[in-house]
Amino acid sequence: GASGIRSTMRGGFHSHRIHLDVPGKTIRLDEGPLVEFDGTESDASIENEDGEFVYLNLTDLQPEFVGDIPVGTFGQVRTIYFDSFLVQ
Repeated sequence: GASGIRSTMRGGFHSHRIHLDVPGKTIRLDEGPLVEFDGTESDASIENEDGEFVYLNLTDLQPEFVGDIPVGTFGQVRTIYFDSFLVQ
């Protein structure tokens, strides 16, 4: 979603799951509340049972998709350089 930078959900790539039922127009993050959507949301916020949330764009979903999608981040921070700016 457009506000993705404000998401509070963190964890490894397979640490969280989005449960998505496009024909039923429902979505859920982990074991959080079931949220209804209409497919026009470009910045939908969904929350898990721990109060962590993520913003999603729900405008271009496959119309028949029902299933789970792993979410999280790949990689890890190995070193923080406080005295220099380094891009790798």
